[in-house]
Amino acid sequence: MIEENMIPSFTSILSTAKDLESLFGSVKNKLLNNPTEASAKLAEVLGELSLILEFVEKETVRYLEIYFLNDKSNFIQCRSALLSLESGYVTIKGYEARGHCHKIANIYEKYLDRWFSKVLDANEAQ
Repeated sequence: MIEENMIPSFTSILSTAKDLESLFGSVKNKLLNNPTEASAKLAEVLGELSLILEFVEKETVRYLEIYFLNDKSNFIQCRSALLSLESGYVTIKGYEARGHCHKIANIYEKYLDRWFSKVLDANEAQ
């Protein structure tokens, strides 16, 4: 069973995405000008983080498209979307899509922490 506190809220996901975009934008050139094995690992971490963002985007579009037509031609599609939310299917898929925290932490400790400390200012590396 998935614990509710393990699944980030939509608001926290969007906030984290905005924070990451802002942070990465400010240090991108420094990192790109100093490629190492760590830069490939950073791409791996960003790939892990993109999984949850892609999932949230896909499911958001799916639910925003729910509109029952008078002729009921889209009834099955709309009902399916609502049932996946009610049944917990979306919660389970969201949990599966989230980045693997332990994998990200290991990459950070082994590669990124030293690389960031070497390439970035102290405030940026934090």
